[in-house]
Amino acid sequence: MITGDRTIKLGTTYTVGTLNIDSGYNYTLTNNRLRFRVSSGSAALNITNSGAPTIYSQVRLADDLVLTHSGTGILTMAGVISGAAANDFIKAGSGTVTFSGSGSNTYNGETIVNEGELRLDKGGNAVRNLTIGDGTGADVVRLMSGNQINNASTVTLQSSGQLLFNGSYAETITSLDMTGGLVDTGSGTLTLTGDPAIISRASTNSAEIKGNLLIEGSNTIQVANGSAAIDLDISANIGDRWYTSITKTGAGTLRLSGSNSFNGPLVITNGVVIAANNNALGSTGTWGNAVANGAALHLTGGISVSEGGLGIAGTGPDGNGSLVSVSGSNSFTGTVSSTAAATIGSLAGANLTLNGSVSLVNDV
Repeated sequence: MITGDRTIKLGTTYTVGTLNIDSGYNYTLTNNRLRFRVSSGSAALNITNSGAPTIYSQVRLADDLVLTHSGTGILTMAGVISGAAANDFIKAGSGTVTFSGSGSNTYNGETIVNEGELRLDKGGNAVRNLTIGDGTGADVVRLMSGNQINNASTVTLQSSGQLLFNGSYAETITSLDMTGGLVDTGSGTLTLTGDPAIISRASTNSAEIKGNLLIEGSNTIQVANGSAAIDLDISANIGDRWYTSITKTGAGTLRLSGSNSFNGPLVITNGVVIAANNNALGSTGTWGNAVANGAALHLTGGISVSEGGLGIAGTGPDGNGSLVSVSGSNSFTGTVSSTAAATIGSLAGANLTLNGSVSLVNDV
């Protein structure tokens, strides 16, 4: 019986199907390699102790690994986690696990966080494609350093999923795929390089993005129409590294409330975009902003938007107009034009001031 903290040195590669750590002491595994392999199903690593175990040994995924941590201490995996095939790492249990150490993890499978918290603090990439949340509770991936997620990765969040930056870190991924959930970069920055940059799927809960975003190139934000009043709520400040246009597609509602600085136009092909900041549409003086027939741009909160031009068409999805002042006294400075019948509206209690030329064809 082990009655105290112990360091266990592996003399060779140990292959196990299930490893249980269930004592209140701090166990440390060092040397060589720990390989998880089973004849069928998934391998298991079960943590139920109150200590803080550390695995410095390399971990090899020969099959999917389900790590269930229901203890109170933090499990630290400081060695390299590798895998020859696309074997997944699945985090369950309410406990906290930290990936640390100097080298990048090299397993090619998905990292799935269904419960509890996974902290990423590697010297290189800690994970590739990442799925956060199983739809219940609060399921967290917390960045303790920058550049933890492989640049070619997609991060998928369910309604319970949270991707949080614990400092002013920079992270680059291909895209976000959200069914609800929260991304909060704090003072850090998340760069999105893919197209679509963001997919927001129908949900009963709003998907939220806070902090700072950089969107590279001309990219799409897809917003499906769920039962939430705001389907995708971006209070993050959206910038770009060079000229970026953003096309909003899908029948859902996107709210932009950050002080945005992207240099290209915003094109709304479907659904509603709510502008809730003077700079919601990006850099001032931009031409090419457009609202397609059946879509709408809503101004709210007493903002003053200044752009080069805005093209509009139609009466919007609710018949109130393709450009609508929803609440407060709002203004739009710039040319407003249409090549088809279009409506500009203001709801009860709201006001809209247009500073610039207005040229509508067969306005209705």
